Amino acid sequence: MLGERVLISANTNPEAVREYRALYGKRYIQGIAFQTYVNDLREICGKPLIHYTTTAAEQISIGESIEGYEVKYDSRSWKTGNFAFETHERAGVNRGQLVPSGLWRGDNTTTLIQGNMHDIFYFDAEELRKTLEAFYKGEINPPGWRKDVAVWSYGNITSKLILVPVKDILRLKMYKERHSPSDELVEHWKYGGFTYNGKKYDISEMC
Repeated sequence: MLGERVLISANTNPEAVREYRALYGKRYIQGIAFQTYVNDLREICGKPLIHYTTTAAEQISIGESIEGYEVKYDSRSWKTGNFAFETHERAGVNRGQLVPSGLWRGDNTTTLIQGNMHDIFYFDAEELRKTLEAFYKGEINPPGWRKDVAVWSYGNITSKLILVPVKDILRLKMYKERHSPSDELVEHWKYGGFTYNGKKYDISEMC
C-alpha cells in the first residue's frame, strides 16, 4: 500500500553489504551531480537556484530542498522507455523495511524534477501523486503501466517503483515544464567531471 512501511527480508552477508554500499555511494554521487547540473541549467535559463538540504535531519524535517523541489536522476528512462517513480526505499542495508519515499514522504515537495542529462521534466507533485495513486488503486489502468516493481541489488530489495511509459508522459503531457539542455552543456559536464567535497569524479557515463 502506498504510504505504508513494507516488511522485507534483509541480506546481511558481509560481501553483499560491502557491494551494496559501494553501489549506493556511486548512485549518491550521481544524484548530487544531477542536482548541481539542474542548478547550472536553471542559472542559464535565468531561474532561481534551488537550495538543497544536506543532512538527514533537514531532509526529514523539511524535504529535499528549501523551495519544495525534489530532484531525481533517472538514468534508465530513455533506455527502457519508462519513467520510474519511486514509492518505497530501503531504510538501510541491514533493515528489513521499505519506507515511503518520493511523492509519499509527506515533506514539503511541490515540484518533482526528474530526468537525465539530456531531458529534464518538471512535474506538479500533487497532480502526479493523484494520477499514480489512481493507477495503484485500480481506478485507472493504462496499458504498459506497472506497479510494485522491485529493484534488487546484491540480494536486497532497495526500492519499489511505479513505471510509466515515456510515450504516455509525453502524450498525456503529464509534466508542466520540459527542458533539453544544449549539447555544449552536456559536453562540458561529460569531459569536465564533477567535484564534490574536494574530490573529482568521472561522470561521463551519465552523459
